[in-house]
This record gives sequence, structure tokens and C-alpha cells, in this order.
Amino acid sequence: MPPTPPSPKSGAPKSERPVLLPQKVSVVALADVCRATTLEFMNGAGGAWQKRELASWLAGPYRALTSLAQRQQRESERMINVLARVAVVRPVRLAAKSPEISERRIADLLASARAEVGATLEGLRDCDVGVGFVFDVLGAGLVQRCVDRDGEAGWVPLDLPRQRLADRVASLIAVDYLLRAEDYEQKLATCAACGLVSFEDDRHGARACPRNVSESGIPGPRVERVTAA
Repeated sequence: MPPTPPSPKSGAPKSERPVLLPQKVSVVALADVCRATTLEFMNGAGGAWQKRELASWLAGPYRALTSLAQRQQRESERMINVLARVAVVRPVRLAAKSPEISERRIADLLASARAEVGATLEGLRDCDVGVGFVFDVLGAGLVQRCVDRDGEAGWVPLDLPRQRLADRVASLIAVDYLLRAEDYEQKLATCAACGLVSFEDDRHGARACPRNVSESGIPGPRVERVTAA
């Protein structure tokens, strides 16, 4: 099944100026964290995640990653906001209370997003599908160029208004995929027993999923490596 293309975003940043990463943050390290955050979502949403766990993921590692671009934008937006307040006196409005979202709706959201992201990951085993994924992500404005202090170029994920959960995860995947697409073609693995998603370093074959190894040390069902048909 080919990956679902991200939704076009009218609120994508217009500036193409690369984001300068903080000191000691390399494009490779950023991609590592994006990969780990993607795996945390996939393996958490496929397990016991509920509203609290999703909120923690969004407010924790996901926000930290997307704030890299926002930090640069805030510097230029700060003066614009000051000038706007001077030019126009806006009435004070009470913030509307966010509606409560039921646990059932959260569960449906997690399941739907995980299924869509899973299809995206499986599609990336095919380099031709990967090219289409890259075009879709760039066209939707889900990532922005960045450069680290050593001059290495990469990408950062963006947090856009009204962005779907699956697109948020897709932006993290894109940052990693644009740097090392071969890992998705050669190392991506999924456990047939529990659905655990990982990147397999052993090029000689599938390994046992850590969740399916008994206390006696006898492996359970083996991981099925994702390989091109």
C-alpha cells in the first residue's frame, strides 16, 4: 500500500531561509532524535497509549524538535507583534476553553494515525515510492531546511496550524529519510507478533523482537525485515 500523501498546508512558512541549529546539535543528531521520536509514537500508539501519553509525546520530544524552527521565527515576529500592538488597540478576549476529547476518540485517532504512518513506513522500502513521499512532504511544507554549526545541511520538522497527527509524524520521518533513505530500504523491521517497529542493524537477517524473548532466553516469533518485493 503506498503511503498517504500529507495534506497541503496553506499555513506553511513562506521563508526559505535555513534554520541555524543550536550549538552542538548536528543534522545527524537531529535525524537520530526524529527517528527515535517516530519509533516512540509507533510503538506507543500500538500499545497502551491513551490521552495522557499522547499529550506527553506532543508536549515533550515533538515540541522540542519543532521548536527549532519556531525559535528562529520568533525573533523576527517579536518586533512585528510589538508594532502591531502599538498601531492597533485590540480588545481583550477571554480564551475559549478547549473541548474535552473522550478517551475513545483519542484511541481512534491513535489507531488511524498509526495505521497511516505504518503504511508510509512500509512504502519507503521502495525508493520510487520514497521519491513521491519526499515531493509530497516538501509540497505540504512539513519540513524546512536547516544547517548546523559545521555547515552540514539538513531539515527540521514544522508544527503547522491544524496539522493532522499523521502529518506530524510524517514530518519527523522526512527529516530522517532525507538524510539516509537507505536505512528505510534495508533496515526497517516490524515484529509480526507484536508490531514493534525498529531499525535492524544486522544485515544478515531478521532478529528476535526483544518483547518476544522469554525469560529462558528462547526467542519468540522472529522479526520480519521490511524488504522490497
